[in-house]
Amino acid sequence: MRTINMFILMMVLLLYSLPISAATVVYWTFEDGIAGQMFCDADEEGSTTPTGSTGSFDVANSILMRGWNNYYGPSFSSDTPFGWGLSMYCNGHQDGYVNDEFLTTWAPLQWTIEVSFKFNSFTGWNSLIGRQGASFGQIESDFYFQRIGEPPYNLRCDFRTSSGVKHVLDTTFIPQVGQWYRAAVVSDGVNVTVYVDQMDGEGYQNVGSLVLSGEGEDNALPNSGFDWTFGRSWYNGNNVDQINGCLDNIKFSDVALPVVMLGFEPFAYDESVTPVNSDGSVGNLVIDGEILTAEDILLSFKAGRDPNFTETGNAFNPKILAHHIYLSTPSNPEPVYLATVPQDSPTNPEISYPLDALEVGTTYYWKVEEALNDGQDSPNNPGDPNNIMGPKWSFTTIAPTPFFVAQPSNVVADSSGNAVISVVGSASTESYKWFKVGDPDIELTDNGKFSGTSTNELTITGAALADEGQYYAIAYFGITPSEPSNPARLWLHRLMGYWKFDGDMLDSVAEEVAGAPVHDGAIAGDGPGEEHYVGNGNGIAGDAMVFQNNGDFVAIGGDPNFLNFFPQGFTASLWYKADTENPVGWRLPMSKLDAGSSGWLFGTDHTYPAPQFTFIIESPWTRMDGSPQPDVGDGQWHMLTVAYDPENTLLRLFTDGGEDARRTVDLSAVPLPAAPLSIGGRATESSIRGAVDEVRIYSYPLTPRQVAELYLELQPEKYVCVVPDDSRFKDLDLNADCKVNLEDFAILAHQWLECQRIPTAACNW
Repeated sequence: MRTINMFILMMVLLLYSLPISAATVVYWTFEDGIAGQMFCDADEEGSTTPTGSTGSFDVANSILMRGWNNYYGPSFSSDTPFGWGLSMYCNGHQDGYVNDEFLTTWAPLQWTIEVSFKFNSFTGWNSLIGRQGASFGQIESDFYFQRIGEPPYNLRCDFRTSSGVKHVLDTTFIPQVGQWYRAAVVSDGVNVTVYVDQMDGEGYQNVGSLVLSGEGEDNALPNSGFDWTFGRSWYNGNNVDQINGCLDNIKFSDVALPVVMLGFEPFAYDESVTPVNSDGSVGNLVIDGEILTAEDILLSFKAGRDPNFTETGNAFNPKILAHHIYLSTPSNPEPVYLATVPQDSPTNPEISYPLDALEVGTTYYWKVEEALNDGQDSPNNPGDPNNIMGPKWSFTTIAPTPFFVAQPSNVVADSSGNAVISVVGSASTESYKWFKVGDPDIELTDNGKFSGTSTNELTITGAALADEGQYYAIAYFGITPSEPSNPARLWLHRLMGYWKFDGDMLDSVAEEVAGAPVHDGAIAGDGPGEEHYVGNGNGIAGDAMVFQNNGDFVAIGGDPNFLNFFPQGFTASLWYKADTENPVGWRLPMSKLDAGSSGWLFGTDHTYPAPQFTFIIESPWTRMDGSPQPDVGDGQWHMLTVAYDPENTLLRLFTDGGEDARRTVDLSAVPLPAAPLSIGGRATESSIRGAVDEVRIYSYPLTPRQVAELYLELQPEKYVCVVPDDSRFKDLDLNADCKVNLEDFAILAHQWLECQRIPTAACNW
């Protein structure tokens, strides 16, 4: 985190007199206001109100950026790209503008426009920088630098040159809400390029370019006299495209700046603290008796850049003769003067300073004051207002009490019962212990089933039902333990739940998997609570559950997290029979769903476009519709099945054992629902009008052949066409009867030697 300080405020005043590169035309840093203060009453220069200012002056030529009034004028904000200083905030109907002739008549052939920006929300088109008119009788402004308001919502520079030619540069960059970015549009008179720094440490990247169509001065910006606008644009006589967000560090230059000069600041920069440990902390633990300290820490940075780089080519400001380093204490986060490092090299900007023993597990703050030449070839003293004070940086020293950098993930064992659960401890971790949740919890030791019990990776071999459950780790530095990790579930590769609905709502999984824990269902919802069983063997197998669209549903009991293995692979299947006399629209025969955030559902819709069923993953939102054939609203029993394979991220949908649809979707990091498995409907939604039977949930994906076999167990007179993914069977099955035989050969023979090539001369055999 970086915070502004009084030295920076003093530096802002000093910048009015510091040499700015001859290339800099205007440069608004917005450091001449107070957070929350508005630009206002800017029609008359110098007018003020108790809650506002005339605007903000640029630090190069004192050009005033104005706001219209207390309502439409922007305000100063402490929300900035680096966490210190001030920016300009617009709330969706506010903006700034410049009507000074110095800028409105600016018409260079080569130019660079830079801006830092953050969107708080999107409302259609959003312009960062624009012009208040059109030079050639057009309805579009001379200049837009904006986020476009239609897919793919990318950053665009749309402008006209002095010859009247319109150029549109669509970039590949798509900004997101809540993220600061730095951007620059650079024209060398022939090529225009947009660079974006996503503040991710990668610096400015080329996101799009174009070649101007004119020659020479035809490619200059037009000398229009129109105002420049900031936080909005203009179209057909109207102010449009206001932003809700912040702008900062707006700079116009009359040269095509090299990438190294984009985002220029005069402060020390490119800071680092080493050594960096796996948990992000720095330093090494050193034990002296009972005293622990963090050692071997090195502060590094680069000397502040030269404002006149484009003229001098200097790697750093030659007026910097030394670097005053400030460091906080454990009891006070405000850095105080620590040491001075001379700038000995005339060419190398890289500076470093080693630190003595520091307290462990402590956050320190540091900053660098660039000491300028005092006029007698000596550096100014620390605190001299003529120096350049940099932003405040921070680092955290290595902690002796371990913690977990990466928590364990839930896992499904393979078909042989093998699985691995792993964690990553902090830098001080020396050993681990693993436990299985129980009453009491059981500490694990290496044996034929468990191995790696003192490492960060627990291996389980040949797990049985008794081994299903939750596992966690504790990390140790010597005898000092961490807090326990989050528990991770181990599920076996098996049938996890089976509800027959033969006169009850019991889970019959133990009949298929001996000893498996059961999760019985119970009626929930707001219906009258009448009996829900279709007796006398009227289900697809035995009895079934019937629902009347009155709010009742079956909620599966027990720990709802027990059935949250679907990101690791799963199959869900049920038999469904619609009530044809009183059909209803969108309903949920089965779901495990926190609506709007996580989970999955089977849906049926008997009104649009035809009776069919749908499967939906809530996050990332993924929908697959079944085929309208067979008609699942025909009053007959139909088997609905979904299977997800994490190995190839393939989600498949089946109706009556045959594959309907498929899609690739990565569920490895999806949020897990807290809601229980619901059958026949769900809380807050009316239940289906129809019946449900033979519900099965597996912790692994059934193959298409296995799904077909599951269907044929109860429909033995039918057949299902199952074609392997890598087969050319469909190309050879010419009559689509799911077999290749003489009938297909007869079709081929009938069309033998036919040729549809044009010209016919190309049909020579």
